[in-house]
Amino acid sequence: VVVVVVDAIATKTVRLLLEREGYFDDQFRISVFDPKLLQQQYHQQKKEEFKKDCDDVDEPLENEEVSREGKAHERKRMALPLANYEHVAFETLKEKVADLLISFDKDLSFEIYNEYLLPRSKKGNVVSPQQRLHNKLSARLYGHAVAREEDDIRDALRSIPKKWEEHGDLILFPSTSFDHPRWKEIGWDVLCDDVVAALPRFCRVALQDRVGTDLMRKPQAKLLRGENGVVEGLDNGIVCCYDVTKLMFSRGNISEKIRVAKFPCSDEVVVDMYAGIGYFTLPYLIHAQARMLYACEWNPDAVDMLKKNLQRNKVDACRYEIHQGDNALFPHSDIADRINLGLIPSSQAGWPTAVRVLKKKTGGWLHVHENVTFKKEDKDKAYASMGSFMTSEFKRLLEDAGEDEVEWIVSVRHIERVKSYAPFIDHLVYDIECRPSSK
Repeated sequence: VVVVVVDAIATKTVRLLLEREGYFDDQFRISVFDPKLLQQQYHQQKKEEFKKDCDDVDEPLENEEVSREGKAHERKRMALPLANYEHVAFETLKEKVADLLISFDKDLSFEIYNEYLLPRSKKGNVVSPQQRLHNKLSARLYGHAVAREEDDIRDALRSIPKKWEEHGDLILFPSTSFDHPRWKEIGWDVLCDDVVAALPRFCRVALQDRVGTDLMRKPQAKLLRGENGVVEGLDNGIVCCYDVTKLMFSRGNISEKIRVAKFPCSDEVVVDMYAGIGYFTLPYLIHAQARMLYACEWNPDAVDMLKKNLQRNKVDACRYEIHQGDNALFPHSDIADRINLGLIPSSQAGWPTAVRVLKKKTGGWLHVHENVTFKKEDKDKAYASMGSFMTSEFKRLLEDAGEDEVEWIVSVRHIERVKSYAPFIDHLVYDIECRPSSK
């Protein structure tokens, strides 16, 4: 390993510099520098060089320069490993390290050695998928004819993703991945070859784009390698098929799917007003055993997958009905014991329909999804404020649509935090109980 050797007092400072410049190799441990190791490595190298021509190679080989170095550094010094050392701008690095050491009161120095033996770190003993991908693509970038400027290379390396979604044999990268011009010069075909070589469990590659701003919220994923984007996964014991290039599938909602699966729905009629491919429709039918479920969805691609998923999981067709189109045009009224309003950032546009569909004599439950924005110090207050708004709004809608002598008691019984949607924005579900009462 190529190492930078510095006085122990400057170890942390120099490490931070190397990390910032992208030169620190965390696959090896920082260790106390031992000059004797340089001598041993020097002798071994000379033995190997002259082994073919010399019969007697056991005599000590003197290296006066190395010996002098060993005597010169008697105080404790540390060896820090360099990554991608073939492409390190050594003169620039030396200047930056020298400038750092000036800030110390003591007279400090440093050296760079081309070959030094360091033990692997715990991280270095296990090569992660992220590291394999980084190693493969950085080698490609450094070897590409147009990529010669060091700063430009470091910027391109930073666009290699550290996180991605895995959908069976398809890997889906975030929209910000490979957005540096160098990758476009290299080309998607070559890039996909390297991805598949580094991560052989995948044979299809896709790049996510931002979710559409239209009401259908269609994703804009682009398939870079493979014939289609259809994948199949197992989600809480439910087989689920979807096309990543056309439809969303949020694994972040798994806690809510598990919670829904435990609802007592065996004697209930459920309306899922934003069914999608069956994110909540399937848990209601398969695990919660809803007696009857009406699924509303207006995206034709999602409806096709919803039908396939219901058939794939062998749900009896007499237990569900699919309404394709705007849920405001849902043809039934006064039928539901429980209504799922699973749309974010807000399902408020569907609240009037939910009120119309809820049973008038007995009432029922509304599970209302909402993104709630809050200040760090007032999160609970923001949660409660949204709950108060919902109860007052649903009470008004119910009483406006009902008979004059009926008063509705509307209460938030539980607030479930599903996930963080963005900084200071949480995806919540409000469990709201609505019951009629005579005035």
